[in-house]
Amino acid sequence: MKQKQRKHRATRYERFQESNVVLVVGVVLLVGLLVVLGRELLRRHDIREQLSSIQDEITMLESRNTELEGLIGYLETPSFQEREARVKLGLQEEGESVIIIPRNEQSDAPIVVQPVTEDETPTAQKWWEYFFRVSDTNRTNDE
Repeated sequence: MKQKQRKHRATRYERFQESNVVLVVGVVLLVGLLVVLGRELLRRHDIREQLSSIQDEITMLESRNTELEGLIGYLETPSFQEREARVKLGLQEEGESVIIIPRNEQSDAPIVVQPVTEDETPTAQKWWEYFFRVSDTNRTNDE
């Protein structure tokens, strides 16, 4: 009877081995393993892309930070502060005079400021003309 049971067990094992159950279970496990592996690879790829974009953003922000530090350095200089005080507050140094030119609101043309030219007439002649009231018309006729 033991021999029969052994034969019966052997045949049962052989039948199980020959059946398609082992093949189906193996294929299902293999497909499941491939799905898990594929998901993991996609996740790693997404993480690498995010890391790359974050590193690019860090580089851009560091560059912008450097630019802003340079701007802050310029804004803290005395020359900039003096210029801003002159332009925005109308301040002046001793001996200077401020000229305010009103803008023409109707015109979009830029305002052109021409420098004042020095009168090249000698000082002594100016005094002479002042005391003796020599007019410009007489002077131009003499020349």
